[in-house]
Amino acid sequence: MIWDDSMPGFGVRLRASGASSYICQWQIGSRQGRETIGRISVLDLDTAREKARHILGLAQTGKSPKQARLDEERRISQALGPLINRYLEAMEGRWASKYRSDIERYLRVYFKRLHGMSPTDITRADVSAELATIERDSGKTCRNRSRAALSTFFNWLIAEGVLEHNPAEKTAKAQEVPRDRALSAAEIAKLWTALDADVFSQDERDALRLMILTAQRAGQIGNLRVSEIGDDRLTWDRARAKNKALGRHVLPLAPMAKAIIDSRTVKDRTFVFGYHDLGLTNWTRLKQRIDDIVRFNEPWVFHDLRRTAKTIMSEHLDVPGEVSESILNHGKRGMDQVYNSAVYIRQKLEALTKWEGYIMSAVDAQDTRQAA
Repeated sequence: MIWDDSMPGFGVRLRASGASSYICQWQIGSRQGRETIGRISVLDLDTAREKARHILGLAQTGKSPKQARLDEERRISQALGPLINRYLEAMEGRWASKYRSDIERYLRVYFKRLHGMSPTDITRADVSAELATIERDSGKTCRNRSRAALSTFFNWLIAEGVLEHNPAEKTAKAQEVPRDRALSAAEIAKLWTALDADVFSQDERDALRLMILTAQRAGQIGNLRVSEIGDDRLTWDRARAKNKALGRHVLPLAPMAKAIIDSRTVKDRTFVFGYHDLGLTNWTRLKQRIDDIVRFNEPWVFHDLRRTAKTIMSEHLDVPGEVSESILNHGKRGMDQVYNSAVYIRQKLEALTKWEGYIMSAVDAQDTRQAA
């Protein structure tokens, strides 16, 4: 061992094998220890001296470098980022894929600045500051959904014994404007015919029209799997159905919807739509291109198509509420939850066939107006 006269405790160790390393010898009271800093072939002298200075500084304060290293390793492993990974792994299989994707985005993306912190060090003020940023950049709804995801995650940490209190509790919710947008018959027709434009791929055209015809969620249609197609129906299992309490979601195919499915080439594919068997995912870009063409007077989102179908079925097509709710895969209410096991296959097919007829009547009326 060769010691540095200018920094007592710092030196190099030369072995008979030819290996050489920087070392640091420290003392706390009567207790001594030695740390290997790194190989001379890897570390330059100035970096090695800086590391030695840190180790000797810890010893001066009465803290052993080994304990400091263990504390740092524990701090890193107990930081928010790794704990989010543990949480998502623990929830694997319990959530629908779309829901899991949303929760992962909220926790990984929107709270990224908290990832290096220990949950025990995160305060309500920290959470509130992040929520304010989310609201500013992404809106009130995103703020509230992110807040709910973080709060649920913190409650899981409490159950795991990692945390004592939930720092997201009592943080403010943003006041959301309730969505009540339903498209008119003319808007439905305009949207339907706009999809004939060359800017849309056949995948996008078929997927969106199928979503309109079936009143299903974008994720269920965009990520529709070949295995979910039957002879005359679509079936989503519990993992893919958002309402897990109902188990499988079975939807019969009315004539136009069935024609779209039958037109698809699905051999050797996992997903019905999208490229490279990844499903159709870029709904934001698709929405922008639609808006460039249709230019509705009021803002709308894809989820409004479900509300539109439900509203028109109730107001114009005389579809019973329990049937339209079953089409949307909403839960039964009251004593129906206990005593009514019906899945309404025949009734749903009749309702969806009426809905297809309503859409085509609106499209025909638009064509007639344009011809005149």
